[in-house]
Amino acid sequence: MEKRAISFALNESIQNFRDEETESITSVSEALTKGKQLLDHVEIAEKVSTRLDDLDNNQRAKTWGRDIWKAFLAFEAYARSGYTGNFYQWCSSGNDFSWFSQSTALKESDTVHNDERLYAQRVLPITTEVDPRGKVFMESHLKFRGSMAPRLYFFDDTKGKTQKVHIGGIDPHSRWENTTT
Repeated sequence: MEKRAISFALNESIQNFRDEETESITSVSEALTKGKQLLDHVEIAEKVSTRLDDLDNNQRAKTWGRDIWKAFLAFEAYARSGYTGNFYQWCSSGNDFSWFSQSTALKESDTVHNDERLYAQRVLPITTEVDPRGKVFMESHLKFRGSMAPRLYFFDDTKGKTQKVHIGGIDPHSRWENTTT
């Protein structure tokens, strides 16, 4: 019983931290800065966004910043958990910090895989610890609401050398062409 009480208290403390930190975020830039400063298992590429000003100057900047921060916390919790499945499965398992599984895609379409131009748009920066070229094809992404809303592309290396989730791109959905654009 004591172990459950300690676990509950720790979890509540983390949830309070999440809520307090989330409320303080007013832009996507702030979420990126906090993620780089505070999270050990989330690696955010230096040039993660080519259109950050567009995101920050949008009327939904605060909402997107807060949602991106929550996504970073989900990645951090997932990486720390040692979960044996993938991020989508972890989110579907009902963890308190999980992201919305219906807004998570681990694969791109065959069209994206087979079209050099579409594929190249998703080759994004990553640490050379993962790939010596410093870039890798990232098809896993989180979807946010709205046509100008960002997509967040990531690479899951939680079971690899770095044991981190790497964020390679956060930009308006229109940056990455697809079969519907």
